[in-house]
Amino acid sequence: MPQIPVQMLQAGMTTASDVQNKRGQVLIPGGVPITERHLRGMKIWGIESIDIQSDGLDDALLAQTEPQPEKPADDEIEAFLAGLFKYNTDVMAHPFMVELYALCRTVFSQQGIPRSTLTTDLTAARPSQRDSEQTEGDGSYKKKEMLSTAELLKNSKNLASPPDIYARLMEAMERSGSSSATMATVIENDPGLTARLLRIVNSAFYSFPSPIETISRAVTIVGTDELRTMVLVTSVIKKFSKGLDGVLDMEQFWRHSIASALFSKQIAILRNDQNAERFFTTGLLHDIGRLIMYLQMPDEMAALLHDNGSDKDLYRKERQIFGFTHAQMGKELADSWRLSPRQSEAIQFHHSPQGAKRFPADTAILHISDVLANALKIGSSGSAGIPQFFPDALDKVRLRPGALARLHQDVEREVSELIQIFYENKP
Repeated sequence: MPQIPVQMLQAGMTTASDVQNKRGQVLIPGGVPITERHLRGMKIWGIESIDIQSDGLDDALLAQTEPQPEKPADDEIEAFLAGLFKYNTDVMAHPFMVELYALCRTVFSQQGIPRSTLTTDLTAARPSQRDSEQTEGDGSYKKKEMLSTAELLKNSKNLASPPDIYARLMEAMERSGSSSATMATVIENDPGLTARLLRIVNSAFYSFPSPIETISRAVTIVGTDELRTMVLVTSVIKKFSKGLDGVLDMEQFWRHSIASALFSKQIAILRNDQNAERFFTTGLLHDIGRLIMYLQMPDEMAALLHDNGSDKDLYRKERQIFGFTHAQMGKELADSWRLSPRQSEAIQFHHSPQGAKRFPADTAILHISDVLANALKIGSSGSAGIPQFFPDALDKVRLRPGALARLHQDVEREVSELIQIFYENKP
């Protein structure tokens, strides 16, 4: 609950806890709306600040009450950036990396050095006895026989198929055609999904000039394809978060995914792509394979994340230990859900864009977006540093010099609002 200074209080705000005087006497009980009389009395009583319920508080007011991070010293920032860029020392002279490094220095100088981690409890990421038996004497991992991506997916029966509401929607639309009435009928049978979708279409993500109050109206304005995408996105987040909340910081994971999705969409718009929305879905799902791996191999993945400061990035350590990567696991899931070949290939090769043969531009956009989200530390999917960047990807994207600061501003403005809508820390 935010602590609001008395001079910033307004009538109508609700106390989050009892307001007491210096003797411990309750002056205003918790859960009570503040009146003008209360405001005058608190000044007389010498109350400096009180806890206020955050619901309904103005964002600008909340921002003023949040503790501001201490600005780090220059040498601290340089040390942090050295670790962040350590997997890309051979391409640091590239203009894109020069621009990205400068942007990161500016952002972290102003906002402080991020301390976020993917694990909710660091003790959960420490290798267990079972994990220690998988290491050599020098601490490196033994290569061990693991299940294939197909076998892991087969063992994840409730995840191998797309979310129920999305499957029902696709089935209904295949039966009766891609009609807005069919879509609205299916969605409106799920009140929670309906509420989330209406919040999305009325958010800054779309910035429509007037409120949209019904799903049928949303379908008409947004379109069936895009709203179907949003159904998949919201349902996937709910489906995966259910099994991993309390083990991983799922809000950090989805924040990274949403940031990558927003970067992908913004870059596609800069390229005048006619279907920029598909990049949002691909960006949001690009690391989904890592969640399958964590669900099916929790001990091994916990040990991997614990050893995340080595000279080899997380993607390459996955291949070394398991014989496959989260990108390949994600491709397996995308195919199982019948996502488009464009999306499947981009997910498969987002860490190795040179491998994409059919849709190299889509893959390059996702690769660059993932690099940006990791560099600017918007959430986390587990990587301690920026995964290896392949400069050739820029040739297919044509991102203009000087564009990164504006891209970051646009994404940062939208990501916090979307994480509140998409991510629900509830079963």
